Amino acid sequence: MTRTLTTLLCLGIATAALAHTDVKNPAVKARMDGMTRLAAHTKALATGMKNGAPQADIAAAAAAMRQEAATVASLFQPLEDDPKSEARAVIWTDWSDFVARSQALMDAADMAERAQTPAEQGAAFRDIGAACAACHKVYRD
Repeated sequence: MTRTLTTLLCLGIATAALAHTDVKNPAVKARMDGMTRLAAHTKALATGMKNGAPQADIAAAAAAMRQEAATVASLFQPLEDDPKSEARAVIWTDWSDFVARSQALMDAADMAERAQTPAEQGAAFRDIGAACAACHKVYRD
């Protein structure tokens, strides 16, 4: 499962890099760059878990992810748009749910940071994937 998720993350990062070309609105570009950094942190975390990295390295990757996740809501304030944006307008009409989903990602990353065993790390990583998927399903084209 981790291998599949890692592969999908890599494809997502590559696709995101292409999608970011020709973005005119600097706020939307900053938002897209933040999401790309978040995906890169997720990939680093997945790679560390897959390769059996020391717990301290896993915790550091998770902490970086949590810190980036903490910026998500601010990246979407105020409503900004661009033809290249993948953000759906429902973000701003259902703001409290969007913020709650961002918080769920921070909580999952925090759980990964505190995880002491491979089983705990795996559970946290599944929660991270679920948080990403839940948000993208509703708020991303």
